[in-house]
Amino acid sequence: SYCLTIPAIWSDHEKQRMVDIAETVGLIDRNSLHSQLNFRFALEPEAAATYMFYTMSQQKKPILDSETFLIVDCGGGTVDLTSHRLKDGKLKELLPGDGGTCGSMKVDVNFMDWLDGIMGPYWKDDVSDPDTLIELDSNWENFKCATLSLDRDMLLRLPDEMLTIARCRNIKHIRRGKVKVNSDDLKHIFLPVFEEIAMLVEKQISLFGDTYDYIFLVGGFAESIPLTNYLMSKFGSVPKVMFKRPNNPGQAIISGAILYAADESIISTRRIRRTYGVGCYKLFNNTIHTDSKKVHLPGKTSLYCKDVFDTFVKYGDEVKTDHVVTREYTSLGQNLLLEFYEYSKPDISYTDVFGCNKLGKIVVFDLLPGIKVDVNLHFGKDSLRIEAREKGANKIYPAKIIYGSNLGSFISEQENVPLPSEASRDIHM
Repeated sequence: SYCLTIPAIWSDHEKQRMVDIAETVGLIDRNSLHSQLNFRFALEPEAAATYMFYTMSQQKKPILDSETFLIVDCGGGTVDLTSHRLKDGKLKELLPGDGGTCGSMKVDVNFMDWLDGIMGPYWKDDVSDPDTLIELDSNWENFKCATLSLDRDMLLRLPDEMLTIARCRNIKHIRRGKVKVNSDDLKHIFLPVFEEIAMLVEKQISLFGDTYDYIFLVGGFAESIPLTNYLMSKFGSVPKVMFKRPNNPGQAIISGAILYAADESIISTRRIRRTYGVGCYKLFNNTIHTDSKKVHLPGKTSLYCKDVFDTFVKYGDEVKTDHVVTREYTSLGQNLLLEFYEYSKPDISYTDVFGCNKLGKIVVFDLLPGIKVDVNLHFGKDSLRIEAREKGANKIYPAKIIYGSNLGSFISEQENVPLPSEASRDIHM
């Protein structure tokens, strides 16, 4: 059994790439559902939520039933936010999570931009020893961790080769092997990232529309005292909200992932972050369909509406972790293919509206013509899972969501048009 922590803002495609890698190295058997279920992700803010729940339960003031909290998980690359309510000893997600690529590495980018301004253009072209940049990264990381306030000047030690480059370029800002980073410079480097994180928190609070009982700040970047103080100044004085950072915020993710892997039922519901569905033709209905979508299909006497978005789940839907959407299809060939789409809002009618994104194709392999299969999509899991079973039998067929447009390594024959059960009379693309 394997559990891998990942940012919650990762797309389904990114999660699938990790699954593909796990298959390649032998952690997952693609043809074994049991093997697939023994490989799981722990979404990092959910792991932190699990950690805070268990940690608080051992303290004098535990999280009480029906109390709510916001997890602000600040890592190296990303910041993830999820909202939860404790109900009957389990965690229910309150609204779709949010996040952004505003982790500590964005501070690193700002620092390098500032340093380029000190050293001059293309200074890295003068570096001959690769260890110089490694040493610079190490010195900066130590400097960043030692920064307790943005209101006082600090000194950053530079590698010897950078000092030589600085002398050759007649740079005056460096003295005794160090460059001065004054308070204004620190604010220029750190504050834009802090402000971006605060905007994410404000957005989540606004969407919640109520007052959280707790805001928990976790993740490696949360060990930054200036970040903690900045967010505390913004949100720590909100009435009835307790702003807390655990003693070891960076450990919350790993410890929480272990707790989550031992008992996944701690998360009882999740919120769907995208609207998902497949493209299809439906019998044309004058009351709901647009005339421009009206088409005749070969071999059909009735009129159909093209480009219909057949919705599986909607953005914001609250689903249990065992939630499954099942569709029945009849295969016309060796492989069943369905065009798979996503949308960022709850309601969508057609697949060609602006913002609708074609993710790829749902593929069921190794079929025979005329086979009826139930395609089961597990939307309540930590990642989107797919399973295909023969209707009325226990036979499982290999199934996969293939993201992007490159199907060459999976499909060799021409696509067939799968048909759902006769009752629906929809034709899927």
